[in-house]
Amino acid sequence: MAVAEAWAAAIVSNDAAWIASFMTDDWAIVSESGIASRDEFLAFVASGQLTHSAMDLVSRPRVRVHGDTAVLSVRMTNTAH
Repeated sequence: MAVAEAWAAAIVSNDAAWIASFMTDDWAIVSESGIASRDEFLAFVASGQLTHSAMDLVSRPRVRVHGDTAVLSVRMTNTAH
């Protein structure tokens, strides 16, 4: 949960380098406008074309541990401009 909270804080900070520290090279975002790569997303943030002012948890987190890997599923909402 601490990692998820740090991710949310990074998103709201609009600091592309901090956000990038949470992402793998093959990270992608899927939205109503399509699919954007890690680099495309970070470029929007770095340019100021995409900003976030809120990132809120709206469901109870579900964590499943598989060996040395944990998978966190949770519904979040964000306010982006």
